Amino acid sequence: MKLRTKLSISASLLVMIVITGVSIVLFFAEKWLLTKELEKAQINIAKGLEQISEESLITENEIILINYLNQMKEVEALVYAELLNQSGEILAHTDIELLGKIDREPATMKALRSETLLTQLYKNNRGTEIFEISLPLLIESKRTATVKVGFSKKVMDAAISKNISRTRNLILVIAAGALIAGIAGALVLAHMMTVPIGKMEKGAALIGQGHLDTRIDVKSSDELGNLAADLNRMAGKLKELDDMKQGFISSVTHELRSPITAIRGYVNLILEGSTGQITREQRECLNTVAANTLRLGRFIDDVLDLAKIEAGMIEIKKEKINIGSVCAETVQLLKPLALEKKLDLRVEVPAAAGEITADPDKMKQVITNLVNNSLKFTPEGGSVTVSACDFDPGSLSDQARRVFGLAPAAFSGLKMIKVEVKDTGIGIPEDSLKKVFSKFEQVSGAKEKVKGHKGTGLGLAIVEGIIAAHDGRIWVESVVDKGTSFIFVIPKESSGPEKTRMSIFRKDGSAETG
Repeated sequence: MKLRTKLSISASLLVMIVITGVSIVLFFAEKWLLTKELEKAQINIAKGLEQISEESLITENEIILINYLNQMKEVEALVYAELLNQSGEILAHTDIELLGKIDREPATMKALRSETLLTQLYKNNRGTEIFEISLPLLIESKRTATVKVGFSKKVMDAAISKNISRTRNLILVIAAGALIAGIAGALVLAHMMTVPIGKMEKGAALIGQGHLDTRIDVKSSDELGNLAADLNRMAGKLKELDDMKQGFISSVTHELRSPITAIRGYVNLILEGSTGQITREQRECLNTVAANTLRLGRFIDDVLDLAKIEAGMIEIKKEKINIGSVCAETVQLLKPLALEKKLDLRVEVPAAAGEITADPDKMKQVITNLVNNSLKFTPEGGSVTVSACDFDPGSLSDQARRVFGLAPAAFSGLKMIKVEVKDTGIGIPEDSLKKVFSKFEQVSGAKEKVKGHKGTGLGLAIVEGIIAAHDGRIWVESVVDKGTSFIFVIPKESSGPEKTRMSIFRKDGSAETG
């Protein structure tokens, strides 16, 4: 799951939890307030009855009490209102048929004994749930009677529910609006955070691939902006160090070339006898010196070639060439090495392979490096085959698609030639296939299986750079202990100037040309 999705979901859930919690609190708070207001209003009704009853008893005017009781019948939820003497006899009641009778409801005794206002919740003899308010009637500080007012709990709850439903609907509307706004804000916040993070992720990946000119464009003044600035400063420092390294390597290799050439020349002169006769032991020593100076010279050439590729200064001189002839000429030069190792080296290039636009010297260098690599890792009695044909994108193997991410659509509409160097050697584990094109990289365990010179580990990196400079792709397919195939494809026709072009090699096999 992407960070943006995680942030959006987390923030949205937080907003939903907060809004839901607030809505629930508001709902129950509103219900509590409505209940309290209703109870307060009912207590005021009971106090009003107490005042009218006191006035009626003092003035001995029953009419005002009867009129008030009749008015109380219109009060919503009222079940009864009555005035009792201390014996429980009903002196006044909203139901005149009950006058003079004894109130025997369970709550009456409590009401008669209470010295202050009392509220009770009980069920009457008919099973109706009653909320009753009672208070003593005092005349000249002497308790004379008791006032009781009963309300239907069911009707009270219905009234509260009716009022609270409007509040609930209002809360739901506000909560929905707040939720939408909150989720939208969460998405915007996630976008604001993940966009710079995404830029830094891509920038860091490019820097890790060696594109040290990469700069991350994040202009925010927060921690993310500071992190992007730090990454840019790091890339700048790495670029400076890389330039210093490239300059040092170039300088050292150039400086080494002259003395190496001089040593090789003098050794050859001595071996030819130009300086006098030498003994057999001296000749063996000088042959060792000559072989090692030749090896060191090749290593210096490889380092310079790779430095040019990484600096984007590899020079490609394209012209019309026959790929079959290039393969045949290269293989012919390497035949002695194959015979020495008792290997079968052959070329299988049909005449229909035709011409392509490429640098002939660079193509020979590519094929030479690939064939040399196959000869090195193929045991005695094995075979190495160089072939070329028109490239069919549909023929891509599952391993090529899986390991190198190749897809037929990437080659759609392109006329390309495919060159393959296939051997029956020791093979390469699948998890090491992509590593073989890295500098100084050799497959773990391969050194122990190879006799003689092990190489510098630069040849395949150079090959990849040259193929990329030709707008091509290279990959490797292999099965351990069965063999390996190095395959590259390049366009038949040049997409740029045929004389000279510059190419900046990328680790993903693509090339940025200019």
